Amino acid sequence: MNLVFMPMMIAGIEGMPRRYYDYAQFPQVEGMQQLMTFGAFVILAGALVTLWNWLHGALRGEPAPANPWGSRSLEWTAAPSPPPPGNFPVPPQLGPGWSPYAYGERA
Repeated sequence: MNLVFMPMMIAGIEGMPRRYYDYAQFPQVEGMQQLMTFGAFVILAGALVTLWNWLHGALRGEPAPANPWGSRSLEWTAAPSPPPPGNFPVPPQLGPGWSPYAYGERA
């Protein structure tokens, strides 16, 4: 984002107008235009990696277990994965010595 929009702001401050078909009449911002183009390709690469990861996880990824992080909060103690409508088939019960800060310890 910074490689695209920071040089764009600086070029605008230096007097480059917007919406021109050819920027040959503004040689003072050619380097910044190249930097902005490189930054746009970096953003595109990141978006493609994110899209590929999402599609791979959605189509071929293995389902997450019921409590993948070992959390002891109410969201993870009683609900199966994926959660049914209403989330809790029975009201959740907190065990003795329950603490929301005891991550990794199974209830």
